[in-house]
Amino acid sequence: LKIKACVTPDMKGAKKAFTGEYDDTDAGQRGITIIGDVIHTWVQQTQKHFGGPVKTIVFSPSVAHGEELCRQFAAAGFNFQQISYLDASDNERREKIEEFRKPDSAIHGLVSCAVLTKGFDVPDVRCGISCRPYRKSFSSHVQELGRVMRIADGKDFGLWLDHSGNCVTFAEDTAWLFEHGVDSLSSAQKKDSEAREPAERVKQKYFCGECGLQMEPHHDTCLSCGWRRPKYGEIQVVEGELIDVDFSIRNAFEPRKGLRAKCLDDPRAIWNTALAYCLSNGRKGDEASRKWAYGVWRGIYPGSKLPYGLYETACEPARVQVDEWQLVEREVKRFRKGSQRRAA
Repeated sequence: LKIKACVTPDMKGAKKAFTGEYDDTDAGQRGITIIGDVIHTWVQQTQKHFGGPVKTIVFSPSVAHGEELCRQFAAAGFNFQQISYLDASDNERREKIEEFRKPDSAIHGLVSCAVLTKGFDVPDVRCGISCRPYRKSFSSHVQELGRVMRIADGKDFGLWLDHSGNCVTFAEDTAWLFEHGVDSLSSAQKKDSEAREPAERVKQKYFCGECGLQMEPHHDTCLSCGWRRPKYGEIQVVEGELIDVDFSIRNAFEPRKGLRAKCLDDPRAIWNTALAYCLSNGRKGDEASRKWAYGVWRGIYPGSKLPYGLYETACEPARVQVDEWQLVEREVKRFRKGSQRRAA
């Protein structure tokens, strides 16, 4: 199983259910904010690993989240169907699952809201997307992983796209599981009493700092992209350090003193606009344009950093607003004037 740590919603301050898990409705509302990232990552990663779309299972925190996910997948040209505890009938759900089982199924993916963690077996599923964050239920996380780890003819590996943060939250427990194994879920269930939170320290220990895939235990080099983990004390120079931060849009980012445009309330939109501007005006290729855009964005939000994974997401020019474009354009001109004064 190849596991990739992807963009995740901000869960700080999220409501908790009486079980100690995140409230499903709140988790769903927060998850909706990154659905664009979920779809883009799925398209990009299935193309990279399989050459195109493959049979996929998505684990969603709420019915509303699952519906929006299916809608946006459909808008992108892919057939994803939701099955949930609110299905009108068992027959309807059964028909969707039977269609999904077919080797040439018309359904690209099933979106599950609390109905596929147990007793579901479609071995040729090649990709899983985790959108339902857990704080305690390691056993549920393991059950979800198991849906993609079944052996099937022609299946060399499964791909897991972690948009919930569960693979970071339970990284230590998962390493224990893979090392020691369990005959049943009973051993995993014993770990369900303790609440955990995703930690940057854990991500750095278990995941590649370049491509985001989980690294082999005790390996310092990523077998997927060749990235090497810096040794203790080694100086590492990077441009645009991308780490997970609090992405509470209204509170976490402070614009530069003197900037008061309303569009500054949405740093993610400003990043998309800066990227669109630099891609359309740059002449040195995609990577150079992204570095330029990152510099512009940091000029607007000094001291802030992009969440892990956002730097490499696809630009969406259709979402750019006039006031955002004008802001970025003013920032570029301001920087150029400053450079000219320093040169003089």
